[in-house]
Amino acid sequence: MDPVEVMGYDDPELHAVIGAAVNRFMANRQNMVRGQGRMAMRPGMMNRGYGVPQAQNGTYAYPPLPAMGMHPPSKLRSFVGLGVITWTGAADNADKTTSITPQAPVRGERLVIDVVATANAAGLVTVKLLQVGVEPQQADTTQPAPASMFAKDVTYGHIAMQIADPGIKIALTLGITDNPGSGETVTAAAGLFVEWVRGQV
Repeated sequence: MDPVEVMGYDDPELHAVIGAAVNRFMANRQNMVRGQGRMAMRPGMMNRGYGVPQAQNGTYAYPPLPAMGMHPPSKLRSFVGLGVITWTGAADNADKTTSITPQAPVRGERLVIDVVATANAAGLVTVKLLQVGVEPQQADTTQPAPASMFAKDVTYGHIAMQIADPGIKIALTLGITDNPGSGETVTAAAGLFVEWVRGQV
């Protein structure tokens, strides 16, 4: 009897075990009935997990396993705004925080901060703290980072934040190194590119 080829499995040991089992199965004629173009097992003889070997051009191969009954979670690329912060006048140089509460699980992948200042405004905008819940997303919170690290045109801006589950806040605290000055303003708008985890496709 010609050897049986089992297709779709790369493991040599598994190939040998399944091939030997199929050869024994084919040799045991009394447990088989011949169908049209395939060998079918009698009721109750189904090989669980693999199904009935089907003939294709003289070669017997197991059909693919059935699809899962439930859709696995999918991950979509999306975005979310984090808010707008403005410093105005000669006395405004306080740290300011803006936050959101996502309604679906998201993981931040890139923070973008766009800063616009009037002509004679002073002060550089800095990132003091980025949090998911109560967890800081920077390795050390003792020193601020320049907001220019998160400009829209930076080359390396990818970050990997913790997942914010529904109801968990994402908070961004910005600072400024000096007050803008009398009659001047500095405005920073922030947003996140996120991986949006959804339960159904």
